Amino acid sequence: MSKYDINEDFEAYVSICEQGNKNIEAEELLKELVKNSAIGKLVWERNKSDKEIEVTKDNFNSFDGESINVQIIEPHNLEAKAPCIIYYHGGGFVASALDFHRRLVREYALGAKCKVIYVDYRLAFEHPFPIGLEDSYSCLEWVIENANVLDIDTDRIAVAGDSAGGTLATAVAQMARDRMNKKLCFQMLCYPVTDYRQQTESMQTFIDTPIWNAKLNHSMWQVYLRNGIRSVRNAQEDMLPYASPMATKNFENLPPAYIEISEFDPVRDEGKAYAELLSNHGIPVILNETKRTIHGYDAVKNSRITQENTQKRIAALKEAFNTFKI
Repeated sequence: MSKYDINEDFEAYVSICEQGNKNIEAEELLKELVKNSAIGKLVWERNKSDKEIEVTKDNFNSFDGESINVQIIEPHNLEAKAPCIIYYHGGGFVASALDFHRRLVREYALGAKCKVIYVDYRLAFEHPFPIGLEDSYSCLEWVIENANVLDIDTDRIAVAGDSAGGTLATAVAQMARDRMNKKLCFQMLCYPVTDYRQQTESMQTFIDTPIWNAKLNHSMWQVYLRNGIRSVRNAQEDMLPYASPMATKNFENLPPAYIEISEFDPVRDEGKAYAELLSNHGIPVILNETKRTIHGYDAVKNSRITQENTQKRIAALKEAFNTFKI
């Protein structure tokens, strides 16, 4: 039993993870996450069309010519010029998507009546910052350039992600503004990583929380930023705000946000701080402070808490898409 007052819905999940992670140092545990990449490839292959959704697999060339895989998930009989979510999965920047990511993007597509572009960006053990981020931004470029073929409304493009994917999502929103003078319609960040400094109270407190803790978070940043924050496109470009959203100083033309945080999570306070930072600069923000939850809690499909908060995310997406509909 965990020493934290975690909801009983997540006890089995916590127990399985704690058994698997017992006595493993943080850096080694990150390497264990990389083994999930093989599982992630199976998840990718299993994602098929069915009676409710159509799944199309495609690819685009990133900034350096590397081919990056995407999946387009859309409900059948979707409206023409549909809204779109570009989704960046979590995994500490080092691991591929897992089964619950596939389930969630499917629920977002069906619930918000939109297309979801699910991106297989390159991972940080082999490709540290900013490679995965540039893949993520290149996906946005590809979507906009091919909007007519994809049948997507470029005024209703949202970015979304969980954990490290939340970092990528908010960074892409900034890059869209800075590089193409484009304001996206929404950003949805679920328990996002936002601050490389790691000095918040929750980061100091939650050094042993299940699933994700401060030690893992520290190792993640070491791996992700081991080549520093240099740009691969423009030597004069300031990349720090894209690596660590709390370093952002320019808030003009950033999209409205939904930010969700978990109670027993080392990145809880930095997610809340980023929400407050946006709000203080006039950016509309929905902050959802979930209780008795942990980082990645939404992997537990049958939890009432997971189901209720998934619906809150979908409601926020629907409102954003309807607000920006012309």
